[in-house]
Amino acid sequence: MDQPMVFEGWISILATLTADNRNVEALYLQRDIHSTSSARLEREAESRGVPVSRVTAEVVQAHANGHSHGGAVAIVGPRRYQKLADIGKRVSSPFVVMLDGVEDPFNLGQAIRALYAAGVDGVVVRPRVWDSASGIIAKASAGASELVPIAAVNTPMEAVLHFKRMGLTVACTHAGD
Repeated sequence: MDQPMVFEGWISILATLTADNRNVEALYLQRDIHSTSSARLEREAESRGVPVSRVTAEVVQAHANGHSHGGAVAIVGPRRYQKLADIGKRVSSPFVVMLDGVEDPFNLGQAIRALYAAGVDGVVVRPRVWDSASGIIAKASAGASELVPIAAVNTPMEAVLHFKRMGLTVACTHAGD
């Protein structure tokens, strides 16, 4: 695995396990927390062959970046992005959004969460080294960033031309200076 990252909180970790867009190398659950959520996480991880360890609160906290982990942290690998051609291809009139110029991982996560709630079929982003902030994005999106198909393109025009060839209407907005 290139650079292991830490995902925190059962919602983000469960979404990561079910979406299968990245490898989950290990799951650490706080041993004194026995809840429906932790039991579900443990079952999902074990069914996917992910090693699960029941550990002390100190071990969980040592891996975590904050205090809102709920007793669950996972060591994960980099995101596997979809091909642009695969975004929206299973839907007759796909709703696809390209996010460009978003610099803050909290904002990206919250945008993806809102788009997921709105029923987006895919998101297109420009390549960027988001891996170091993947845990923040997953947490800010309440796991939606793991569930939404995402493709990366070099330029916005690449995506525009692709979706126009598919016969989609393309609408753009820009925040003026």
